[in-house]
Amino acid sequence: MKRECKVTFGLLISTFLVLVLVISCYQDENNKAKGVDSKNIDLFKIQSIFNSYFALFDSTVTGKYIGKQGYPIDKLQEGIEFMEDISGIESNADMTYFGRITVLKEDIDKWKKWYDQNRSKLKWDEKQQKVILSE
Repeated sequence: MKRECKVTFGLLISTFLVLVLVISCYQDENNKAKGVDSKNIDLFKIQSIFNSYFALFDSTVTGKYIGKQGYPIDKLQEGIEFMEDISGIESNADMTYFGRITVLKEDIDKWKKWYDQNRSKLKWDEKQQKVILSE
């Protein structure tokens, strides 16, 4: 009886592992058929990051930011630091005690131009969970 349980349990485990493998392979093939792969997902992440910062910047410059209490300064500062770090183009906005709390139209235009010229060199670093520039 004990031996039968071990064999049955072993058979169940083996069947489960095969099933997981089959499902995994099916999902990989299904994603490939749909054109979904890690490179496309990474491109989407990168585009989403840049587009969300550009939308925030544009809305603060035009005064059309729709928010409960004005625009989120922490997100604006995060975006400015991100753009300065990735592009090497420093913002010309005034530095305050709290950091840069505004962005200039000329900065946005420079960063957008840089992004258009360098988007093919941008990669998603999975380990660091951030966008990097690869030469």
